[in-house]
Amino acid sequence: KEEKEKGTTEPSKAEAPPEAPPESPEKKQFIYTISAEEGKLSSPIAVNFDNTAVGGRYVYSASSSGKGVAEYFINIPYADNYVIWARVLAADDGSNSFFIGDNSPENVWDVLYENQSAEWKWDRISQRGKGSFDKPEFDPRIFSLNAGAYTLRIISRERNTFLDELIITNNLSYSPVTATEGAKICY
Repeated sequence: KEEKEKGTTEPSKAEAPPEAPPESPEKKQFIYTISAEEGKLSSPIAVNFDNTAVGGRYVYSASSSGKGVAEYFINIPYADNYVIWARVLAADDGSNSFFIGDNSPENVWDVLYENQSAEWKWDRISQRGKGSFDKPEFDPRIFSLNAGAYTLRIISRERNTFLDELIITNNLSYSPVTATEGAKICY
């Protein structure tokens, strides 16, 4: 110990109280909404009109060719795990799927596989993987992304599967079904 003033001492490093660990930064929430018709579309995926769709328009494929592509360009601000919600209409089991990424069998997204409907509904993107149409291997499909630019590719698989809107979020418990706010970008 060194004398600082008469009768007082300054603690040595060994005697200093331990520093508190740095506080972990609060997780920043990211919610990004895209209208389906805003993507780069290639035939046979096309835009159609419906007064019940957000903005009155949606995308779909009139054929089951597996060739039509809708590409969405997204800038991800934070490295994190993300899910993608889609507002879709899948009236029956012959019009209820897309491919995600590429058109390999394990990349099938079975839209509303538990709840097909002739009305617009929200569905988290799943991925069949080694599962089946009613029990996908990845449900939801979690995308582990670093910060940066990405392209989401949705490819036609079955005709007349309708896509209206997409929401990309790192809030894995977020649900647009219960959200009270409209379309937004939130950081």
